[in-house]
Amino acid sequence: MITKDIFKKLLYECPVAPPEVGGILGGVDGIIQTYVMDFPEDSSANNRYMPNIKKLNQKIAEWLDKDIEFYGVFHTHYPYGYALSIEDKQYIVRIMEAMPARIIHLYFPILIPSDGMAAFKAVRDKGVIRIEADTMKFV
Repeated sequence: MITKDIFKKLLYECPVAPPEVGGILGGVDGIIQTYVMDFPEDSSANNRYMPNIKKLNQKIAEWLDKDIEFYGVFHTHYPYGYALSIEDKQYIVRIMEAMPARIIHLYFPILIPSDGMAAFKAVRDKGVIRIEADTMKFV
């Protein structure tokens, strides 16, 4: 679930690609209520989102002190690019493998700024990581 306010901010505050941008999602009680935008430092990598891992991990640590949970990673795609690329899927698996075992799922939406979102969820199930389409519910 995601608040309508955060969804609208993501949809209309993310710039249209190129470059692709992204960030992290956080919340409380299963509801996405905040995010951190991450703009690429390398302008030559405009056809893919390269997260600033140090910055984002620092923000996740700050969230923990405020009882905000890490819920996933979003990034933008070019118009009509609502599918995950092979690289996107590989990166999602790497993120899930790096998570503590208590994290059984995370969200990985793709945003097409000013147009829409395709929601995806990675689920850890008996040692296997599945990536599946999801439906984002609004509160």
